[in-house]
Amino acid sequence: MKKSFSKNKEEENVVDAEVEETAVATQEEAQVEQARKVLPTTSRGFSAVVTTEDIETPYLSLVGKTGDLSDEFEAGSFVYNKQLEVCSKKDSFNITLIGFERIYVEDIPFGEEGTPAKFKDINEAFAQGFHTDWDRKDDGKYLIQQGNAIVLLEVDEELSEFSHDGKHYALAAWTLKKTGWTNAGKKMFNACRKGWLSKAVHLGTWEISSKYETGGEFKYYHPVAKKGELHNEEFLQFLEDEVLPN
Repeated sequence: MKKSFSKNKEEENVVDAEVEETAVATQEEAQVEQARKVLPTTSRGFSAVVTTEDIETPYLSLVGKTGDLSDEFEAGSFVYNKQLEVCSKKDSFNITLIGFERIYVEDIPFGEEGTPAKFKDINEAFAQGFHTDWDRKDDGKYLIQQGNAIVLLEVDEELSEFSHDGKHYALAAWTLKKTGWTNAGKKMFNACRKGWLSKAVHLGTWEISSKYETGGEFKYYHPVAKKGELHNEEFLQFLEDEVLPN
C-alpha cells in the first residue's frame, strides 16, 4: 500500500469520538446524495448514457487509533482512497470545497444495525417526531448534524483526475460528523452560510490538520479546519473549466 505525501454536547463528542474514528476506518460512508443527472460524454467510440450515479468518488479519511487503516497508516494521518497518505499527523494540507451540504442524521449507537434516518429540512424531521434535544438523546429520536463535503486535494499523478500548473488533483468525499462536524464541518457551514465563501464554496482553501485530544479514558484524533487563502483568477478559471459540475 503506497504512502506519500459534564453531560453536555461537548461531552458527547468526547465519548463518541473513538468509535466514530473506528467507523470511518472500517466501513464506507454513504455517498453524498445527488440527482441522477445525465452527464455529457465525448470519447470517440464510446456509447452509454452516463449519469451521476455512475460517478464514484473516493473517500478522505482521518485514521483512528484502531480500525483497518491503522494497520497501514499512522493514527492522526489523512488518507485518500484508503491508499495514499496525503498528510501526516504532524502536518497540514489544503483542500478546496467543491460541494457542501448540512444534513441531520439519526444518532444510532456504533455497532447497532439499521440505517439512520436523514433529513435536509429540520422541520420535516420535527414533524416526524425527531429532535435535537441532548437531554432526550437516548429516546431513539435524537438527531446530530453532519456535513457531506466534496473536496479537491493534491494527490500523486497516477491517482489524479485533474492537472494544473504542474500539480495533480483529485476529488474526494469527506463525511464530517460529531467531532468532525464540531471542529471542521461547522466552520465550513458558517463560511458558506454568511462568511467568506457565501458567494461560492470553491473561492478559497481550507488548511486541514488533526489534533489529539483526551477526555477521561478516551483518546482520539479529530480534524481541524482553518481558513486558508483565496484562489487567484487563474486557479478559479481552472476550477470553472475542469472541476466544477455543470
